[in-house]
Amino acid sequence: MTHRCQPGVALTLLLVVAASPCAHAQDPVPQQAPVPVPTLEVVRTLRQKLQTLPIGKTVAWGAWEAAETNARELVPDVVVAVRRTLAAPGDAARPFVLLALLDALIRLDAQLPAEDLAVLARLGTMHPQTLVLASRDPKRHAAALEAIRAEENQFVDELERIATDNLLAVGAPARAVALLLPEVEIRIVVQVNDSEDISVSSKSSLSSACGIIDVPEGLPPTVLYELRRGAAKAPTLVADGAQPVTYLRTVRTERTFGSGVTRRPFDKADHALRLLRWIAKDVAEQSVLAASSKSWHRWQGPAPYLEEMATVLEPHRKAWRGLVDALVRGKWLTPEQVPASDPIRVVVDDRRADKSIPLPTLDR
Repeated sequence: MTHRCQPGVALTLLLVVAASPCAHAQDPVPQQAPVPVPTLEVVRTLRQKLQTLPIGKTVAWGAWEAAETNARELVPDVVVAVRRTLAAPGDAARPFVLLALLDALIRLDAQLPAEDLAVLARLGTMHPQTLVLASRDPKRHAAALEAIRAEENQFVDELERIATDNLLAVGAPARAVALLLPEVEIRIVVQVNDSEDISVSSKSSLSSACGIIDVPEGLPPTVLYELRRGAAKAPTLVADGAQPVTYLRTVRTERTFGSGVTRRPFDKADHALRLLRWIAKDVAEQSVLAASSKSWHRWQGPAPYLEEMATVLEPHRKAWRGLVDALVRGKWLTPEQVPASDPIRVVVDDRRADKSIPLPTLDR
């Protein structure tokens, strides 16, 4: 595990990061708070705040109060303010203004035009909010989703990538299939022993970073969005799929607070295979298709080895052919796009004490 904690990473970290339903029958049904209806005077005042130039704390307060008062008629003004903020020169307050504006759009159930969301996606610092907004019309925002996917470097944020691909699978499934197929690898590790001893090893690694967020004076509460694993029917669902992704909204009222994130390695092959199966509606619970699996063989000579390995490998090959056929039938993949070979890779771990007889080569 690696861990670092530096105040200098505060801004980066800022941008990346119920009661039980059971009640007695006689208990009164809780009353929901009425949805506020802003007066014309409130709307007029908030519109003036959102239109203030230069971009700064007044605009941020306009966004915060528009969401607090449920002023949906101000959505076009918030959109224009987002556009202006994205184009404005950077300063210490700008990221916090943008956070307030995006939070207002999310809380007001608003849409962000495709061209503006594409600019936000290229900014690369507020992906959770961008993905929440893209989820409202993933087909229209497919280009922005691909831009988020393409900008990743050597480090991939697991939940951002899963959410991005999930939304593409809904909005542009054929494009999602084309992107996912090259990333699939079905890795079968075969451990060969000439005794009863079987060794099992596993390893995992986590990385974490933390820092201090300093919010400039005069700004409204800072609202952070964090992607989480969730359920397909969760009220905060961002992207349904083989691994649904939800979000957590956190409001920080302090001027200075700590922020941190912990990440784990992302298995692209496993994610790609799961989502392809979800697109193809391959719901067979007992399918052998998995990005990684293990098999053990007790060595008794070349012939038994080859016979058992053929028995082990054929179900994987059959399941892969079935998945590809399902994608073709669903018109998410054309016959011309079908991979020439399957992605099954066999890794032989020869643990025999006596290796005088070489292991036979396994046929593709």
